[in-house]
Formats: sequence, structure tokens, C-alpha cells
Amino acid sequence: MKTSIKTALFLSLTVPLWFESGHQIACAQSIETTPAALISTKSASTLPIITKESADQAIQDIRAIGFVDTDGSKLKAIAVHYNTDLQGADIDASTYTIHDYGMTLSKNDLTQGTNPGIITKVSLNDKPEIASCSKSHGSYVIIETNTDYQGSRFPRSYAITMAADVKQEKPLYLKDKIITPSIKGASNYTEQSYVGYDPNTGKNRAPETYDYANAGT
Repeated sequence: MKTSIKTALFLSLTVPLWFESGHQIACAQSIETTPAALISTKSASTLPIITKESADQAIQDIRAIGFVDTDGSKLKAIAVHYNTDLQGADIDASTYTIHDYGMTLSKNDLTQGTNPGIITKVSLNDKPEIASCSKSHGSYVIIETNTDYQGSRFPRSYAITMAADVKQEKPLYLKDKIITPSIKGASNYTEQSYVGYDPNTGKNRAPETYDYANAGT
């Protein structure tokens, strides 16, 4: 009497195949698999590539948004233009620091109000203007400033009141990019001298130095 011999064959990446000597295979079930190296390649290809860029490079320019009040011209907002859409970025008043003409005024220069020129609101827009409601995307950051004050004298020039500096103080995290804080900051002006006339002496006053906003900004 022949002894029945059961043998198990273990094939790579398959279930065991059982058979008896002299008989056909009783059970077989193959399993299709994907090589691990191919899985890793596919997973890596779907991961987003995150790049870093300084705000000094990402900020293209800044533009002043102004108006003329009863006590002279005032800076209403600063439009900061980036080289990419900032959708998803977490921004607020603490993300930026600014310096403008209003902030140079002391208490003695005011007849009403306090804290002239400080940041009051920050929002996104797809145009260099103040939007009626905040938008979730756009390449412009609109930094609104405090204009609720009255000066004791008229400014020397409209261009002087539109001069501004902006620095991004916190990183902006986007879908495929991180914009790191500013090192230098951005500005829209050049320094110039102003020479006034003194009616009491009939001569020119000593030169005064001011920051003048560049034309078109």
C-alpha cells in the first residue's frame, strides 16, 4: 500500500500549494502584489514639494492708498504685492510691522485722536485696494491704518504722507511654499530734502529731510 505524501510548496508572495504525490493540486490561490520599491516611488511622487522663500524676495512692491482729510492727506492702507497667491495663509495685525508718516506725529502734533498710522486691520485681496469684505485668496495683503485723528498742521506734501515701510514678521505657510519673515523689509519712498521759506526773515529755512513716496506708489 502506497503511503500518501502531502507536500507544501511555499512560493514567494503566494499562499501554500498543497498536493499529494500522484494527485493533482488540491488548492491554489495566487495573490497579486506590487513591489515595495514601486509603492515607495508612487507615494513619494504624490507628496507636495515645499519650498522656502524670504519675504524680501516674495514681496514685489508696496503701494499706498491715501485720501485727503480736513487736516490734510493721510495714508489709509498699504497694499503689499506678493509674487504668489496667498490662499490659506494665516495673517493678522501681528504678522506685519509698518512705519508711516502718521506714526511720526507726537501728541503735540495732534488736536484729536491717538495712535495715528498704526495697523487696524489686515486682509487679502486680488487687487491693490480695500475690499468691502475679506477674501480668502489673492496676491495682495491690504494693511489698513488708523486715520481717526486730527493733525495740528498740514503736511508738507501729499507724497510725504504716502511714504511707508513694511516688514513681514511671521512665516506664511502656503500649500507648496513657506514665505519666511523679512530681513530688510519693503518701502516705497526715497529720502529728499525740503527747503521752506521763512516770511519773518525773507530767507529760506534750513533744509528738512523727509521720505517722499515714489511716483505711482
